[in-house]
Amino acid sequence: MGFKGEYLNKFDDSGRISLPAKMRDELRSKNLGDTLVAYYTPQSKCLKLMTKSDFEKVERAHIDNPPTNRSDVDIYRYIFASSMDVDISASGRITITPKHRKKANLSDECYIIGVNDQIQLWNKQEWETESQRIESELSDEDLRISSHLIF
Repeated sequence: MGFKGEYLNKFDDSGRISLPAKMRDELRSKNLGDTLVAYYTPQSKCLKLMTKSDFEKVERAHIDNPPTNRSDVDIYRYIFASSMDVDISASGRITITPKHRKKANLSDECYIIGVNDQIQLWNKQEWETESQRIESELSDEDLRISSHLIF
């Protein structure tokens, strides 16, 4: 499974946004259902979406290896407290709550990007700034190292 691509979409007045067809096709091709789990972490600057099965792996890891230090406990607590199921409608739209939109600074337009096992929703300006930063900071050496590790 792998989500990829960058799409600019708009929210409607009810907080709904269309999930790109290629991402919906990826979910269907792997028979992963029509529900995602949305969560937010403060350092990420975006709203993250995972399949229910991938999120269940995070839950299982937490049960099998409970955090032992305060920082890890806080991270798990925050992620689980902020998580919610997001159903994909028959028309391919998802509804993002006002709280989640506020936390991730999502306004009318947002980028929907695929990052392998995650779908991320980014504020338009923040993603453009972040994308530009990444492009300017990566060296040829970084790309060679990353390409070797990824491919």
